[in-house]
Amino acid sequence: MDNLEKDVREQLSRHNSVFKTCNKLGITNVAYVADIQAKMEKETAPDLGGCEYDGYGRPELRDRLVARSLATEVWDNTRPEVADAREKYEAGTHDMATGRDGPYLLLYLTPRAVVQPRPGYFNLTTEG
Repeated sequence: MDNLEKDVREQLSRHNSVFKTCNKLGITNVAYVADIQAKMEKETAPDLGGCEYDGYGRPELRDRLVARSLATEVWDNTRPEVADAREKYEAGTHDMATGRDGPYLLLYLTPRAVVQPRPGYFNLTTEG
């Protein structure tokens, strides 16, 4: 690995932008930087070898699967499917549960037979 590639990798790890990296380092060959970015993404791709059910959990629960993310990441609560699941949980019409399949964390949503509202469940409250 030459010095230019090291510099490109360093810049990409800071902001993950091909164009910012090109501008910062004065590189006109955008494809070169994009290739390095693709290599970096392949190097950090999750190992799916540990998945028992191809990363989507047990087949009998897939109709309840709402979202999945890498277990090393935090849930993005602004994702529409996650936000909708949270609303249904607070309304008391559904229960939420998480599961795991290899490197993936899975979010399940199951309808409740009896509605039991949980208003403000996801609101952060502090005592003070």
